[in-house]
Amino acid sequence: MDRRNFRNWKDYLSTKYKLAKKDQEGNPVRIREIHWLNFGWGEDSDGQMVQHPDEVWFRNSFAINEPWKKVRVTTSANLVASQPSILYESPIPLNPNKVKDLQKNGQKPHPRPRTRVLYEFKIFRCNRGLRR
Repeated sequence: MDRRNFRNWKDYLSTKYKLAKKDQEGNPVRIREIHWLNFGWGEDSDGQMVQHPDEVWFRNSFAINEPWKKVRVTTSANLVASQPSILYESPIPLNPNKVKDLQKNGQKPHPRPRTRVLYEFKIFRCNRGLRR
């Protein structure tokens, strides 16, 4: 991996998604009371399958006859077809103690010979169908 692979997804997606504090009826959304979530597709009150990509539907009980409460999770801002910015423009400096530990660990054979034998024996047994 390269530092160019690390993107600033938090800022990029925060322009599109928001934490909803109230449902569409104006009632506060109490996340700890939610028992059932529905994302993307769900049955509406008529029993028809409906796509709802910008909403999360939820129920505060496990009763299937309870009507869905709906929360809009997207903002009106549209994302431009681009990639998020690169998170790290330059190398991240490591703590000198961390560097010393890494260099010390790099000198050791991994895994240690005794551990390696046990590991290879377990792999051999698993490949033969002998568990444990």
